[in-house]
Amino acid sequence: MSTDFQLVGTLTFDEYLESHRALAARRRWWIRSIFLLYGAFMVVYGAFFAGSSSQATLIVVMGGIFVAYALVISPAQFRYRVRRNWQRYPKIKEEFDITVGEEGIATIDDKGNPSHSDWSGFLGFRETENLFLVYRSPLLPLCLPKRLLADSDVAGFRRLLSSAMEPGSLA
Repeated sequence: MSTDFQLVGTLTFDEYLESHRALAARRRWWIRSIFLLYGAFMVVYGAFFAGSSSQATLIVVMGGIFVAYALVISPAQFRYRVRRNWQRYPKIKEEFDITVGEEGIATIDDKGNPSHSDWSGFLGFRETENLFLVYRSPLLPLCLPKRLLADSDVAGFRRLLSSAMEPGSLA
């Protein structure tokens, strides 16, 4: 018995942002951690170990800027860049009709032609709070919102993806 799941709808900005956060999570964590640790070290060094008061002030201010970048500026900058892409490419917001089954994923392309991809064309999948990300390459996931599935279908959908591919192989 074949169980097909049909997802019809659009991607919301929050889901689009969540997919980008999942794609960049490890890279962003490292960069923000380095800025945070370096900035914290500069603040401590400037406050307690630097010699002259003007030099200490400069070191503390620079450290504060690094800490602010890690905690405030970097997340705001990331969201701004994702929002800018969201606004620049209106095709992201178009409605899609995707059927996921035991043989693979079927959809209608932008010219109205049916398109089918076997599971062998996908590397793996990853699950976030609101999405299933099915990867064609490490940086190219197909974003499938969970809200388009009935609550009772989410576990079956997860089992289908798990049987077809390695879960979390790209995490």
